[in-house]
Amino acid sequence: MKLILCLTLFIGVALADRNCPAPTNVEAKQAMVDNLLTFINKPDNPPAPVPNVDPSKLKGVGYLPKREVFSMFDEREWPEAIEVLKRFLTPPTFEEFIKVAETLYPRMNEDLFFYCFSVAIVNRPDAQGVRVPRVQDVYPDKFFEHYLLVSIKDKIMTGHKNPVVNDTHDFHNHYDPYRRVDYFTEDMGMNSHHYHWHVTHPLFLPDVIEGVHKDRIGELFYWMHRQMVARFDSELLSNHLPRVSAFEHWDEPIHTGYAPHLTIHRTGYRYLYRPDGLILQDLPELTKSQMQQWKLRILKAIKRSNYVATNGSYVALDKVNGIDTLAHLIISTTGSVNRRYYGNLHSYAHTIAGKIADASGKYAEDAGVMIDVTTSARDPIFYQWHKYIDGLFQTYQKTLKPYNKYELSFPGVSIEDVHLETESDRKSEHHDDHHDDKHDDKHNESHDDHHDDHHEDVIHTYWTLNDFKLTKGFDYTLDSEAIIHMKHIDHEDFTYVFDVVNHDQKEKHAAIRVFLRPTYDEAGHEFTPEQFWPLIIELDKFTYTLKPGHNIIRHNVNESSVTMPREQIYDSVKQWSTKEHDHCHCGWPEYMLFPKGNYEGMAFKLFVMVTDWDQDKISDDTSCHCKNSLCYCGTIFQEYPDKRPMGFPFDRPLPKSGWEAFRTPNMFRKDLTVKFTGYSHIKH
Repeated sequence: MKLILCLTLFIGVALADRNCPAPTNVEAKQAMVDNLLTFINKPDNPPAPVPNVDPSKLKGVGYLPKREVFSMFDEREWPEAIEVLKRFLTPPTFEEFIKVAETLYPRMNEDLFFYCFSVAIVNRPDAQGVRVPRVQDVYPDKFFEHYLLVSIKDKIMTGHKNPVVNDTHDFHNHYDPYRRVDYFTEDMGMNSHHYHWHVTHPLFLPDVIEGVHKDRIGELFYWMHRQMVARFDSELLSNHLPRVSAFEHWDEPIHTGYAPHLTIHRTGYRYLYRPDGLILQDLPELTKSQMQQWKLRILKAIKRSNYVATNGSYVALDKVNGIDTLAHLIISTTGSVNRRYYGNLHSYAHTIAGKIADASGKYAEDAGVMIDVTTSARDPIFYQWHKYIDGLFQTYQKTLKPYNKYELSFPGVSIEDVHLETESDRKSEHHDDHHDDKHDDKHNESHDDHHDDHHEDVIHTYWTLNDFKLTKGFDYTLDSEAIIHMKHIDHEDFTYVFDVVNHDQKEKHAAIRVFLRPTYDEAGHEFTPEQFWPLIIELDKFTYTLKPGHNIIRHNVNESSVTMPREQIYDSVKQWSTKEHDHCHCGWPEYMLFPKGNYEGMAFKLFVMVTDWDQDKISDDTSCHCKNSLCYCGTIFQEYPDKRPMGFPFDRPLPKSGWEAFRTPNMFRKDLTVKFTGYSHIKH
């Protein structure tokens, strides 16, 4: 009780204060963190010290065997994680927190320690400004296939210093069409984002900090994972593949297998592969019928628009907080209103899928990638599961009426035009500069009046070659660093140009919301409003002060509030200053903001909406946001700054009558083509 009270006072006071804690003594704290993590996932050389401690003070710690991978999805591992987090968040000073960590580290599973330690760094007020360790730096084994790391080890053992290996293979396999999208599912930045999202918003944090509510964590979960599925669907369409189907028939074979080829070298943990055609099996601790019961109870709550509380009373799912409340039921956070009754559908879906190839444990095999939050998004079944989970959210959202024009309007504001200025446009303009002056004058005279009508917006995508450095000390880099040449999808730089008119005589504060969706399905038919609604991809959201009259707003794509800069994914952390790095490491990779498209040019619709920020905002204070990706990653200590539902205005079904029934003057829609060039660019 004393431990919880101390914790509540320490963290609760900080969270009650809407001002973000100011960073203090960051360099010294960062050195403590880096020193403690030096040997995680590395051979003990030198061995970690084991401080003497009263065993009674270690109650609840050390249960997960050291060789295992920590699974945030297996609820049986939550009690130890919660106990460790309590001990990390209780100490009143950063120095005492580090001492506790030094005591626990040699006595517990390293993977669990690293996760909880990262959660503490993000959520301790006195750790503001301290860099959370990147998971790809500590566990490269979870990102790079076994053969690649073995080849590095072989090179070093045969005398190569700082070897360079190549991981720029082509993404295709005639036997498995899903290999065409390996560039998406196995991307280091995307998988790192997924891990760090769950570090920033752990499912069990509310149980650690008594009385504390992480603002809209359920809604953030729903929106970020819907975005992952929508983006995956666009990548499939880019590669002439059908969209992923929801995995809802649990007694039927899973036609798509997956082989990760990943091994944790230090422990020998090998992620199990899943052959084609396996059927989900009951686990000793969990049956499929139990999951079906949870699903039916959730659907019943949606149908009745109320849920059963722990005391047996019925509580309404209101329009304002309904999606957040429902998400807590589905993902079974410790903030769920009735965990015993509604169960843990989302997390145990991961668990049962991860153990599908050896459900009973008969062969003592390790689990598959679905069990581990770092690796789960590599497996195509991740997107099938999450499309199923998202279907529950859609079922609820379909009970809400479409927005009317009053709810969508921003009186006195209209969007006259939107276009993109790309690198290709600039090259074309440079070429046009060589034309005869007279010809140019004549051309411009007739062209300027109709520029907006004839301007075709095309975004070009391509491969970019990048390097990632493995540090010394791993089993495969004992005496030397190594460089891995990598290839990822990328898009050309461009600037949005918005022509927004403020028809009033005073300034207005606006939020500009930018979205994208594919135009046609896999059969070449144009998507209907009912079909494209869940396929919407959020590209950006930012604020702007509109002066009276025309406002030409120029906004570079690299300033997106969805993404994390590529440098913070690939570059050595030693190259960053403390002012440049993101405290969360959470954010969609900047280079993956747009889908790949295809050689022919894939048709998309770009949608822009301007709303009244004075009506929308909770706060203008951005000091405690995840620096690079507010839209997907949210805030740490403060309320989410935007009152609007995440994804607004696409958080509800659209009118079946189409665009004109939905459109208001503060909206703009236009065609956009994404064309893949096939070229490779070297990142300098």
